[in-house]
Amino acid sequence: MNHRYFEFPVQSRLADQSRLAPPRLQWMRLSNIPRGRSRLVRNPTMSYRCSSIQICGSLALVLYLLLFTARYSFGQELPRANEIHAPSEQDRMIAKRVSELIVKHHVSSHPMDDEISLRAFDFFLRQFDPMKIYFTQSDLTEFRNLRDSIDDRVQQGDVQFAYDLFHRFLQRMKESISVIHEWIAFEHDFTLVEELELDPRLLDHPASVSESRERWRKSIKHSLLKLKQEGKGSEEARKILHLRTAEDWNRWEQTDTVELLEHCLTSITKSFDPYSSYKGPRSQDGFNMALRLELQGIGAKLESREGATWVTSIVPGGAADRDGRLKPGDQITAIGQEGEDPTPIQGKRLEDVVSMIRGQAGTKVRLTIEPNGGGVRQVLEIVRAQIQLQEGSVYGQVVNHGSKQNGEPYQFGWIGVPSFYRDSDGERANQPNFRSATRDLRRILLDMKGKGVDGIILDLSKNDRGALSEAIESASMFIDRGPIVQIKSPKGPLRTMEDVEPGTVWDGPLVVITSKMSVSASEVFAGVIRTYERGLIVGDPHTHGKGTVQSILEIDDPNAMGDRKRSFGALKVSSQQFFLADGSSTQSQGVPSDIVLPSIAAVMKTGESELEFAMPASQVPPLDFERDAMVQATQREKLQQHSTARCQADIEFAKRLSQIEAYKKHRDDHVVRLNEIQFRIQANEFDKSKMEDAVFTEFQRVDSGFQSNFYNREILQISVDYLQMLKSNGSLK
Repeated sequence: MNHRYFEFPVQSRLADQSRLAPPRLQWMRLSNIPRGRSRLVRNPTMSYRCSSIQICGSLALVLYLLLFTARYSFGQELPRANEIHAPSEQDRMIAKRVSELIVKHHVSSHPMDDEISLRAFDFFLRQFDPMKIYFTQSDLTEFRNLRDSIDDRVQQGDVQFAYDLFHRFLQRMKESISVIHEWIAFEHDFTLVEELELDPRLLDHPASVSESRERWRKSIKHSLLKLKQEGKGSEEARKILHLRTAEDWNRWEQTDTVELLEHCLTSITKSFDPYSSYKGPRSQDGFNMALRLELQGIGAKLESREGATWVTSIVPGGAADRDGRLKPGDQITAIGQEGEDPTPIQGKRLEDVVSMIRGQAGTKVRLTIEPNGGGVRQVLEIVRAQIQLQEGSVYGQVVNHGSKQNGEPYQFGWIGVPSFYRDSDGERANQPNFRSATRDLRRILLDMKGKGVDGIILDLSKNDRGALSEAIESASMFIDRGPIVQIKSPKGPLRTMEDVEPGTVWDGPLVVITSKMSVSASEVFAGVIRTYERGLIVGDPHTHGKGTVQSILEIDDPNAMGDRKRSFGALKVSSQQFFLADGSSTQSQGVPSDIVLPSIAAVMKTGESELEFAMPASQVPPLDFERDAMVQATQREKLQQHSTARCQADIEFAKRLSQIEAYKKHRDDHVVRLNEIQFRIQANEFDKSKMEDAVFTEFQRVDSGFQSNFYNREILQISVDYLQMLKSNGSLK
């Protein structure tokens, strides 16, 4: 299960290759949309989006300690799926409801049929066994009747197949553990000339025990080679792989029944499109808190390594920060509630550790820790509190660059918008100051305007989630009035969402930075700016390409009333597709940049068009609107020529261009050599997984201010050129 409490990187639980094979990026996109009202638009629908990224590799699971709304017991341990052999009545009710809702509300109007069944069967197997190394050919033969019957079963609320397949997976995994440990301890011959296939699409499930053993031998031999390449000695490498194997088994064995239902139903929903999914109460509540940039808890960030839990950072202003005793690098060994003895947590999954720590603001939690750097074991009692997260909020600062004719530097308001967050709960409760990216952006724009900056540079390059209403309201601060997006639903006519308020907050020069990781709401904003020719778009050739809108449909207990009503999770369904004012769609193709800069991410296979079952691009009739004509074709051409010349002459950009060419050359490599000399030559020539990990790490880093690097300095110079062109043609006084 891919745990999605927040937008942070999470560790893959794809146990067969998660630690024993090299890290490989798989980009998964998730979106959420509660309902609400926006004062600037005719259509009250709001779109929330979140990104979760699954990494096959050794990147640690990272989570904030959260308090979720009290819709289930804090610290309650759910039944483990390996101990249950049949779904509950609640599972059946949820499955039946999800199958009804997705057919009714999905924008594609695709029926629940045998095609969906076949997709769901394959997707379900891949969640547990993506490298086709556990399930055997005989298993597939035994369960072949599921290929065209899952649709019928789920519509009747029958999810018994999920338990049958999961138990078979655990059986095969348990059978493989002794083989894995045997091959880890084995003295491999690294002089043999042999290869390992890494692309599961080119593999079949093993037909025999001997084939399975051979697959494991090569996989573990490859893992040992990678660890040796990293400088690990033979014994240290073996110890690492033994520990990782045990941890993988431990994590899968602790899968609870709600997570198994998430696996099952998400296999079906993602067979409609990449963004539809079923989320249990814990996943849904955690995600909603991330959208509000607010949590209640102790305010610490944790990671799990080899079954132990470590503190990686402390949230400024949080309960742990104010207490002052918990430090980064401390290991948490036991947890207890107020008045209780702490319970050891060695070997527990991190999400379960979080569940033990979270609780209502004002209550106490007891943590047993081993301090970083040694020292006496301590028991810390910390009072939980409500915490406003500043990391991930809109930020801005004045950056100087270039020189005007009078010798003074150009001043730019560099504004970062990591997400279009919105506290929908606060809005529904009529709180006057509910958290909103648009409000924060407006405040910073007014501050920059007061400081007399020459232009605004808006960074959306890492913005991969948010509320559609926030994107619309934010875009409306830069245009006078007019249509923003058109919305297509499964039934009914196109609806227009528009800015109906005259005037702007900022009418000066505007540069918007995007990337292939700019997704959904940020694509609406960038698309509006480009369609209206209001500002210059700079970055990757195009954005991600997500042009669908997701709705959140809560699934409640039908037998509970009033305050006793509880949530059974929610269905996130792609219920709409949006189009820009000119009738174009960002779906699949994204928003193109006016000025393209060299980027490794741009050539990675991470866009919407690479996702399975993505909606196709389409077009609708254009609307009447007035363009600002702040960006013209001749300007684009000249600005691109000047930028390209600078990049080719710059040492750091030259290095980036060389990396891009090397990556393109090896992008489709799917075979690794297991001869040690050949392996080292191959790894030294170009390490594709290392490059992908570096790109991923950079996009996951949350900035809180301007980063002075060669890429951003070029954007500043493009902005100077743009201002000078505007002034020369009379568009700027």
